[in-house]
Amino acid sequence: MKNLKKAFEDKIVPLLKFLNKIGVRPLHLTLSGFIFSLIPAMFYIKGKFFLAGILLLLFSLFDTLDGALARYQNSITDFGAFLDSVTDRIQEATIFLSLIYFYREKLAFLLIIFLSFLFSFLISYTRARAEGLNYKVKKGPMEREERIVFLGVSSIIGEKVFPYLLILFLILVIITFIRRMDEAYKIMKK
Repeated sequence: MKNLKKAFEDKIVPLLKFLNKIGVRPLHLTLSGFIFSLIPAMFYIKGKFFLAGILLLLFSLFDTLDGALARYQNSITDFGAFLDSVTDRIQEATIFLSLIYFYREKLAFLLIIFLSFLFSFLISYTRARAEGLNYKVKKGPMEREERIVFLGVSSIIGEKVFPYLLILFLILVIITFIRRMDEAYKIMKK
């Protein structure tokens, strides 16, 4: 993942130079991405999954750009990283809550969405808690970027198939959570 991120950042250097030249700061991108990320939720609520998926993928680029710009400008701060993580959680919660609203009359789908929401958050929490104890816990296939891409692409495929793809999403986030718990246990028991 780190090499993929580095390769992406190498390709967008002209964009980073332009953003830097016009005075854009990483905080601007973090806050813009946060505000724009609320738009796909409105489309999920209305059942416009294709549009929601496109916008989710498009606006998630802000989340990638803010960190890349911070590294480019050599302006990485603890508060910037903290704010980025907090807004990421709110964005994810907003997407899942809009899905819960849309599927509010389908109990089985609600359960799948709720569990996906729970384990998605637990993935982030286990990493953050381990880092708070000075450990690195990153195993598993579903980092935040992968979760967003999965949800976006599943949405583009369509609302009728989406709940069934979410079952696969749930399996993958549970696997990621279990792998991180296992990794934490192994490195912390020493």
